[in-house]
Amino acid sequence: MESARKKGNRLVPFLVLNNFLFVSLYCFLLLFNRYAADDYFELWSSQTRGVRNTMLYFFQNWTSKPSAITLSVFSLGKFPEHTVLIGTGLGVYIFLLTALFLLCKRAAISASINLTNKWNALFSMQFCCAFFFTSVSIGETWFWVCSVHAYLLSLVIFLWGLVFLFNGKKNSATYLGLSLCFIYVMGAAESFAVFVVFLCLLALLAVLLIPEKIRQLAEVKHILPKLTAITLLSITCLLVISNLPGTRIRKNFLQQAGFFQTLYLPARTMLYLALKKLPARLLLLILFALPFSLPGSRLKNSPFAENLFGTKSIFATVCLTGVLIYFSLMPACYLMADRGPERSFTVISFMLVLLFVYLAFALGYKKEGLLLARLRTASLLCSSAVLLVYFVQQTQIAPAYSKALSSRIASVTEENKKGRTTVMDLPPLPPSGYYYSAELSSDTTFYNNLFFKRRFGLKFNCRVPKSNDEGKN
Repeated sequence: MESARKKGNRLVPFLVLNNFLFVSLYCFLLLFNRYAADDYFELWSSQTRGVRNTMLYFFQNWTSKPSAITLSVFSLGKFPEHTVLIGTGLGVYIFLLTALFLLCKRAAISASINLTNKWNALFSMQFCCAFFFTSVSIGETWFWVCSVHAYLLSLVIFLWGLVFLFNGKKNSATYLGLSLCFIYVMGAAESFAVFVVFLCLLALLAVLLIPEKIRQLAEVKHILPKLTAITLLSITCLLVISNLPGTRIRKNFLQQAGFFQTLYLPARTMLYLALKKLPARLLLLILFALPFSLPGSRLKNSPFAENLFGTKSIFATVCLTGVLIYFSLMPACYLMADRGPERSFTVISFMLVLLFVYLAFALGYKKEGLLLARLRTASLLCSSAVLLVYFVQQTQIAPAYSKALSSRIASVTEENKKGRTTVMDLPPLPPSGYYYSAELSSDTTFYNNLFFKRRFGLKFNCRVPKSNDEGKN
C-alpha cells in the first residue's frame, strides 16, 4: 500500500502540469473566441424584437429547443459579447468539472473506496481534458455559443441530474433540482432528449428487474422513486415540446427517414466515425486515459472489482457502449435522413472517454507493475508536450483569426456608414483553429451571410469570392 501511495505521489506533479496546460489553453481560447452564424441571428433578433418577443418568435416558428434558445437569446441580448463567450465557456467547464467530481465522490463512497479530494479533482480535470480533445468538432462543441447551450450544456446538466439522482436524499430540494435539470435537457437538443428518455426507461427497467433483495437496499430504494419521477417528467416534456408550433414547422423543413433508413443510418454513421474521425483522436485519447490506471490499481482489495473488471464484464461494457452509441444516433438520423451535425456527436465523445477510462481502470487492476507505472508517467509527459505544442500554435492562430474578424466587421460597418448598396467582396478569414469559423459564403443568400448582414444592419450584401471557398474553415 505504501509503494502504491508513493507511485501516486510521484504522479501528482505530472497530473498538475497536464491539467494546468489544458486549463491555460482553454482559457486562452476563450479570450479570443467570437460569435458566428446563428449567434448573429439570435443577437440581431433580441436587439430588434426584444428578448421576450424573440423567444416567442422561436417557439412559434423554428425550435424544438426552448430551454437552450431561452438561455442563448437572454444571454446574447443582455450581455456584451466577451462576457457571454468567456462566461459561457468558464461556466460550462466549471459545471462539468464539479459534476464529475461529485459523481466520482459518490461512486467511491458507494464502493467503499478511499478517494481523497485531491485525487478526485485531478482525475476529474484529466477527464475534461480527454473529453475536449475527443470531441468530433471542438469548435462546434465547446466554442459556438448557440451550440454549447444546446448540446454540451445539456450533457453537463444531465450529469447534474445524476448528481441529484444518486445523492441519497429524497427532500424537496433534491426533487426540484432533479426536475429543473431534466426539464432543461428535454428542451435543449431534441436528439439528446430522446436518447435521455431511452436511458431513463432502460434504467427503470433494469432496476425493476433486479432481485427483490437488492431492490430493498437503501441506495436502490432512494433511486427508484426519483427515477420514476424523472422518466415520467421527461416523457411529458418531450411530448409537449414535440407539439409546439415551432417544432412542427421546423419538422416540415426536414426530410425524416423511413423505418429501415433509421435502422441502418446509425450503423453507417458509426462506421464513418470509426474510420474518419476516431483515428485522429485515438492516440490522444489513450494518452489522456492511461493515467486512470493508477486508481484502478488501488482496487485490488475491493470486493466488487473482480466482477467489474473480469473479461466478460469488459466485453459486455464494450458491447453496451456500442449499443448506446447506436441508439444515441437514431434520433438525429431519423430527423435529418442522414447523419446529424458534428455537434450532435457530443454525447458519443463523452461515452468514448468513459469507455477508455474504464479500460484504463481495468488495466491498472489487472496489470499493475513497474512497466505500467512508467507508461503512465510517459503518457502524462507526452500529453503535456502535446498540450504545450497546441498552446503555442493557438497563440498564433486564435489572435490572428479574432483580429481578422474584427477588421472585417470594422470595414463593412464603415462602408455601411458611407451608404454603400452594392455587393462587397471580402478577403477570406484566416484559419480559425479550434473555433467554429464565422466565415461567409460566395452565395449572398446563404444563411451565414444573411445573419451577418442583419446583425450589423448592412444595406448591402457581403460575400467571400468563390475562388476562396476552398480555404473556408
